[in-house]
Amino acid sequence: MNLIIRADASQQIGYGHVMRCLALAQAWQDRGGEVLFLAHELPPALRQRLTTEKMSYLVGGNQPGDEEDAAFVIEQTRAQSAIVVVDGYPFGADYQQRIKAAGLPLLVLDDYAHADFYAADWVLNQNSGAEEWLYPRYAESTRFLLGTRYALIRREFWRGRRDQPAPVGRKILVTLGGTDPQNITRIVIDKLEQIDAPDLDVVIVVSAANPQIGDLQAAVSRSRHAMRLETNVSDMTPLMAWADLALSAAGGTLWELALLGVPTCALITAENQRGGAEAFAASGALRLLDIDFDPDVIGRLLTDEDTRTRLAARAQAAVDGYGVERVIMRVRGEKLWLRPAQADDARLIWEWANEPVVRAASFNSAPIPWEDHVRWFTGKLSDPHALILIGMDADDLPIGQVRFDVEGAEAIISVMVTTARAGKGFGADLIERGVQRVLREHPSVERVLAYIKTENSASIRAFEKAGFAFKQDATVKDNPARLYTRKR
Repeated sequence: MNLIIRADASQQIGYGHVMRCLALAQAWQDRGGEVLFLAHELPPALRQRLTTEKMSYLVGGNQPGDEEDAAFVIEQTRAQSAIVVVDGYPFGADYQQRIKAAGLPLLVLDDYAHADFYAADWVLNQNSGAEEWLYPRYAESTRFLLGTRYALIRREFWRGRRDQPAPVGRKILVTLGGTDPQNITRIVIDKLEQIDAPDLDVVIVVSAANPQIGDLQAAVSRSRHAMRLETNVSDMTPLMAWADLALSAAGGTLWELALLGVPTCALITAENQRGGAEAFAASGALRLLDIDFDPDVIGRLLTDEDTRTRLAARAQAAVDGYGVERVIMRVRGEKLWLRPAQADDARLIWEWANEPVVRAASFNSAPIPWEDHVRWFTGKLSDPHALILIGMDADDLPIGQVRFDVEGAEAIISVMVTTARAGKGFGADLIERGVQRVLREHPSVERVLAYIKTENSASIRAFEKAGFAFKQDATVKDNPARLYTRKR
């Protein structure tokens, strides 16, 4: 199914609703679905961003949250056989009930239980501390996706982590939202001017649509520190990875900074941010500041490596970057989601590979020595032509792996489901999800090949269910086999 996203952005409400929906839209598009954004207000910068992402949008005159607005969404959704996503505070109980009365699947993104009743199929609240007791009234069919494990992170932030915090920090990133209607950025600039720190280097990110940009530029030009203003930054990842400390609004940017391991001080710029930010601060994952904060707090953090290291570690532990995968798994009714294999998966995969049933299904049935496995696994992780993915179930427990070795236009697949999960339908899903990923990450691949022992009927059934077709009989390491293929 396709995705219809109803969200607005403006100078007054900011860009956050649309930008976090963009994370979901990117991952949905990666699965082969199409995405349409419906908006009452959508600034030019965001229209350009959606165009760049090859996503469609319609901007109309309907009052957000009213009956005509719901009717327009219903019309568009029925025309496309889509799931509806709504993100914004005007979309209360009546609005949700109209969507559901039309028989449409509905996902609501929420921050602080603003509606007095939830009729949606799924309610997503990605804030730290979000719990079901916040929602006393909801439909019997409503399911909740709560907490930072469901944080929606756009794909540009998936590329890795920053280095260990420097012993003495000097690089500060300031990012207070796409519009900053209260002009808190200027307050922060004035506060940073009071810090006595040598070689302080400050980057301040604002939208080109910010009405105070002239005043901000003037203040930056007068600074005694090395300070510069960046506008309409399309990819924040390099700046976040550069920073020793971030001063951020307490919105969705917190989860991006957490993923990259950036020690962060957060300022609450809107009341709907308070609950999540306070819970995240209570967990030790960030330092929460008042708008009229003491500049010495920043100065002390810059020289306190231990505290910055601790903030970064706790934030990273809370936000692993796979929230969007978990959300899509729930919404699409899938059995699993995938994550790339990591170095600390070596023993897990070795134990799986040496399970008797797995060895019997392999073309070389001898047990695998640990030292041989470590050499092989380390080589595969560093090989750009190899891809190893771990399947995770709804409880974030690993259930198996799928591996690809890419050779030009072909990729050879190997799949393994742990014995404890065998026969429960994970194999075909693991194959399907893996094939989608390898085709996306390796555009040169036109065919995926699977060599299966002739007597391995369970594996043959799984590959056939995942769309593979029998090609020919084969022999692999003196074992009779069958070759199955799937084209792009």
